[in-house]
Parts: sequence; C-alpha cells; structure tokens
Amino acid sequence: MTTLQVSPAQSPRLCQELYDMIADNVAAGNTAREDLHACMLTCRAFVSRTRTYLFSTLRLKPRTNIRQFEAIYTSSGLLPYVREIEICGCLMVGLWDQDECSGLRAGTYEPDHAWISNVLPFLTRFQGIQTLRLIDLSWGDVPQEARALLLAHFTSVSRLHIDIVDFWNSNQLLRTLQAFPHLSSLKTERLSFHKASHTRRQISSPSPLSLRTLELRKPDCARYGPLFQWLVGSRASVTVDNAFIHWDDTDVDSLFALIRKIAPTLRNLSYEQCSRVSRMDFEDDATPPDNRFQDGDMPQQYYDAQAAGNDDDAITGDDDHSNIDGGLDLDGMEDYSIDLDDDEVEENSTSEFDAEFKTIIDEDTANRAGILALETDPIRDSALERVAASIHWSPMAPLAVKLLTQLISPRTTLFVIRIMLPFPENWIFMDWPTLDSVLASVSIPKGVCGAVFELQLMVPSPVCPAAPLAARALTQTYLPRVISNKDLKVYVIFERPPTPCTSSV
Repeated sequence: MTTLQVSPAQSPRLCQELYDMIADNVAAGNTAREDLHACMLTCRAFVSRTRTYLFSTLRLKPRTNIRQFEAIYTSSGLLPYVREIEICGCLMVGLWDQDECSGLRAGTYEPDHAWISNVLPFLTRFQGIQTLRLIDLSWGDVPQEARALLLAHFTSVSRLHIDIVDFWNSNQLLRTLQAFPHLSSLKTERLSFHKASHTRRQISSPSPLSLRTLELRKPDCARYGPLFQWLVGSRASVTVDNAFIHWDDTDVDSLFALIRKIAPTLRNLSYEQCSRVSRMDFEDDATPPDNRFQDGDMPQQYYDAQAAGNDDDAITGDDDHSNIDGGLDLDGMEDYSIDLDDDEVEENSTSEFDAEFKTIIDEDTANRAGILALETDPIRDSALERVAASIHWSPMAPLAVKLLTQLISPRTTLFVIRIMLPFPENWIFMDWPTLDSVLASVSIPKGVCGAVFELQLMVPSPVCPAAPLAARALTQTYLPRVISNKDLKVYVIFERPPTPCTSSV
C-alpha cells in the first residue's frame, strides 16, 4: 500500500517585480510607515524595496547619536538606501521638542553649530544624494570647514530645500545655490540675509537651468531680488514647469525679469502677494492660494525615514510651522560683521548691490512704474495652463492682477484670482478703475472647453445682516465691466475679519 506524502502549504512564488510593485503601492498610503514595516516582517522578498522608503531620509540634528548611526549606516546595512539628507540646527525655541532644542549655547540664544563638524566624517560616507534639506541654521555660525564640505560633497543633489536659514549675506546664499549644478527642484522658505554682498559673477551664470519645481515662499528677513537675479543670470535657457511665488517687495524689475524668463515654459503658477507695509487690515496667510493644480512635487512630500527604534532621531513628518515669523530688521546690522571669510570676492560689488538692497521704494510708486512697464512691454509667449493667485489688497494689487492676466495663454484652462479686500468702508481708497479695466478684457481662449476663470472677492464678515447686500451692490458699482464679462465668474465671499499682513523687513 502506497503512502501519500503531503507537503506543507507554501506561499506561491512570485517574481520580485510584483513584490516591488506591492511595496510601491503600500508606500503611497496614509499609513505607509506602519504598513511597510508589516510587509518587511511578512516576507523577505519585501525587505529591499521597503527599505528604500523607510530609510531613504537621514535626519541629523544636535543630539543625533552619531556612534549609533555609524554602526547602522554601513555598506552592508542602511547606507545604500539613503537618498535624502536633512540637517536641522534646532535653533528656534518652541518650534522643536524641548529635548531636541539644543542648537543654542547653554543659557543663551546664541547658535551653536559646532556639532556639525563632528558629523563631517560620517557625512562623507554618503554618495549620490538626491535631496538636501537645510533647516533652522545660522549659516555664518556653521563652521567654515562644514560649509565647505556641504557645498563640495553633495554636488549630485537635484532637490534643494532651504527653510529658516539665515545666510547672513546674499553672497553666501548664492554660493550655496551655485554649488548644486544639477538642480531640478528648489524650495526656499523663511530665509534671511542682511547684506547684499554678492558679486556680478554670481548673478551672471551662463549655465542653463531646468527646474521641475520652483517654490519661493515667504522670506523672514530678506529680499528676493538677488535670488531672482541668480535664477535669470546670463542663462540662455531657464525652464520651470511648476512655480509657487510669494511676493511682498517693491522690486518689480526683478520679478518681471524672472516671469519673462520662465513664462514660455511654465505650465502651473501659484502666486501669493502680501503688502510689505500694512495700510489697511489684511489677512496673514489665513486663506492659502488655490492649489488645485499641485502634483506630487509641490509641495514636496517625503516619507518618514530613520534608523528603526531610534525615537530621538525619527522623523515625525514634514511639519509646516507656518505660524512662526521671525527675522531681524535691516537697521542696526552694522553693529557686527556679517561678512564671512569664504565669501566670493569681487571689487566694488558689495557697496553697489548693498545700496540697492537697502533702497525700498513705496508701493504706490512701484505700482505705477510696474503697470507702465507692462503696458510698454507686455509679457509675451506665455505657455501657462493653470494660474491660481491669492492677493491681499494693497497699492500693488492692481499691478499683480495685470501681471497675471498677461500670463493667460491659448493653453490656459484654470485662471483663479482671489483678492482679500479690506472692510467696505475702506473701498473708496482702492484703485477700482484699474482693476475693472484689466479684468474686463480677460477671456477664455478659443477652443478651450471646461475652462475655469474666476475672480473671488474675499470680504471680511459683516456685523450688520444687511451688509452682504450692500457689499454686492458696491461690487457692481465699482466693477461694472467685470460683472458684465461673461467669461469671468465673480464671487463675493464673506469671511472672518482679517489681521494685518506684513513682512518682517
């Protein structure tokens, strides 16, 4: 009699590509980190792919346990999976956890970045890094040898994110930017510098620049002129696919130069404008610009990643911290030196550019000059498909609207301008005729189906029940040609009373 041998049940053998596809889909979920860990415990075939997500980002801060990391990040361990490095100085009290906030010298508010020198040998292990994030740093307090290594060792970086970094002067900001010749994504937010000491060479680069994403969010204590000049340079070609631009300056020449340069290739623009000097009541970042067109790269999202079990150094997410507003005034900066030994040197540049940097014209003058410039030499060859803007009313609001309307192209399918208005009693001080004239000519491109063209007028919530009707009546009085424009839908939206919107400069 023959005895049948029954083998134990086995999981079906799948090709590795299927395991990788499953891990990719899991990584896109809302609970990706927990789910990826579960996949690793389920089957060995998931390990390699899940590690590319779980350990792709290395975060270093003052209390990072470097000895532990040196043991973990080896060629046979997690080193091959790291593609993103974040260096966080943890300077701002209240922004980070109490235990993390050790970036200041004991008992003072002075930055202490000496710890970065201690991690330099460890950083040299990493090759082919794609993303570098510099967060909450006082650049002049970073040891010079550390600045040199960061700018020389990570030239492969294609995504550079700068958040809450005080560069001291524009020379150091531009030195940092030009150290990464392969950029495809540039994001700056809450950056600062207090002296325009850059050189002509730094704003005259002939190298082509091609960015998938450009995000220039609100600075702390800086003017974007030098950065815009660096972007334009003497380049034969500057291409940008998606852009977010926050503007609160009166240096319209730099803004126009950048827009003219990127308009022929730009597909999506999100634009935000606040007033540098509050003349009425404005809202400060309470209503974000319309971001219906944003894709995976804007804003950039990334997965949690650190050594498993190291709670002290685990990333908890890309916190926004958007309500933090700091920076220093331009006045009184002569009390200490903000020139650094590794500044690029060029004769006479410092005094010339710094004089321009400290010269700020008033908004009325900038508005008149800008509108005249756009009428004399309009923006041409725009290829924009989607434009979304949030404008806090100020004397420069008509200029912003005129600039945006000139970006409408035969490809435009989304054009939304949201204007935060002051209380109706202040409307008599606004330049309604210019606004009415500019928006009256807006039209949906021929042959475009399903296009959305909207003007959203955000009005502070009324106290009197009859105020909404009065506000709508005032709108019809002040914007008669816009109301008659069949292509542009006008919405009057009532919201809570605003608070002043001002810049720290």
